[in-house]
Amino acid sequence: MESKLPIVPVLIDGASMPTESMLPAPLASLSRLNAIDLRHTSFERDLQAVSEHLGEILGAAKATRIEKGFMKVFGPFFGSSFARISGGIVGFSVVGALWALVELAAAGIVVSQQGLRGLFTPSLSDPEMLRLQAVWTAAFGAFLFGFLGRRSIRWWRHATVVMGVALAEIILAVLLAFAYVAQVPEARIMDLFDNKKITAAP
Repeated sequence: MESKLPIVPVLIDGASMPTESMLPAPLASLSRLNAIDLRHTSFERDLQAVSEHLGEILGAAKATRIEKGFMKVFGPFFGSSFARISGGIVGFSVVGALWALVELAAAGIVVSQQGLRGLFTPSLSDPEMLRLQAVWTAAFGAFLFGFLGRRSIRWWRHATVVMGVALAEIILAVLLAFAYVAQVPEARIMDLFDNKKITAAP
């Protein structure tokens, strides 16, 4: 209590909040806190209320309308296990962001050697995919998984950082695409999605 840490009393199955006289003096102020009920008959709904309250205290990202809609549709299928896979969701977003970063770095090296036509060299991970295709695929995937991972109290900060990195990767890839269209005669954006234009890497 002296350290001023957030405290959320949880009352199980209809238990009542103790009065000040029932508590030791150092804990007497607990009786004045707003408690949250947690009942076995409505455990999932009550647990969600606890999670949202903790999120408000810890400054977690608030759910958007899209996230609420997603949870409303798919929540009943996952149940409480959805919370357990949040770490995995954020993990996938990290992998995607790292993959996009590696592909973007490789694209930068090839472009510095061959010019903008170096964008038509194959991806490091898939020889039938162009480099910018790989960047967009990985970065969009990272952004999507990070967006879903923001619902996790434990991992929301990591998810938010990954979303920022993925967005920056997407912007850089778009700038490369515009540079290609602006500097290469008769170039089109769709060229960067045409796998038939893949050329061998040096």
